Amino acid sequence: MTAQASDSITYNDKRSGMDTEPLRDYIPELNLPHRFVARTTFCWRGYFAEWAVDNNKLFLVGFKGWILDYQEVGMDYIFPGEDVVFAHWYTGTIRTRLGEMVAYIHGGYDSTYEGYVALKFENGILISATEKWLTLEEIEKAQRDADESMQDF
Repeated sequence: MTAQASDSITYNDKRSGMDTEPLRDYIPELNLPHRFVARTTFCWRGYFAEWAVDNNKLFLVGFKGWILDYQEVGMDYIFPGEDVVFAHWYTGTIRTRLGEMVAYIHGGYDSTYEGYVALKFENGILISATEKWLTLEEIEKAQRDADESMQDF
């Protein structure tokens, strides 16, 4: 699988990529007339979403997707009449990226960054945030693992 372009999130006034898709399990519940289509191999889900944490709540603040013959749709397609949507449906952990990429993996969201923040939500409410920076040993291991994975190509 090709490395995937991520959704983005703004947390503590910093915008970052994320390794989680909070809309993935919710989209089927919306009963949309057309499913999203991949416009490119680096976005198999067929859409990009922008998120923000404000007052300890998760919000969907932007959306762009493609349906049918690559017709572009926006937020109005999934949430008619809404510009910002509280993500009440989301329970889980969003992992955001910190720092620079230190090891590239040609698949999914498997590349390694210098650190991450794990944001844990329950029904769209932030219940914890944990920041972790990788040690030099962890970075070196990730780089070795990435080098090994590239030998498959």
